[in-house]
Amino acid sequence: MMKAWEFIKFAEEKILKKKWSPDAVVGIAKRKEQFEYIPSTKTLYNWIDEGKLTIVNMDLEMKLRRSTKGKKFSKHNKVHGMSIEERPKSIETREEFGHWR
Repeated sequence: MMKAWEFIKFAEEKILKKKWSPDAVVGIAKRKEQFEYIPSTKTLYNWIDEGKLTIVNMDLEMKLRRSTKGKKFSKHNKVHGMSIEERPKSIETREEFGHWR
């Protein structure tokens, strides 16, 4: 994190004063190539979550608006055929092919 000190100052200014997203800050920094070390967007979010920067989640507008909804799983039930008791009586005679046992 010490290697990224200049970038951190840049990121804090853009996020706090200009309301940029962390992803936008990283993207601009990579495009301009003005810093020795530029962390990934995920790393920047991790630093914010861990409290290593003066930026907090309240400063990130999109992160506050997003809701983390759990995944809904549908219950997969196997559709079974008819029960042995419900079969027609003609099957019991075993005269037709396929009804042998």
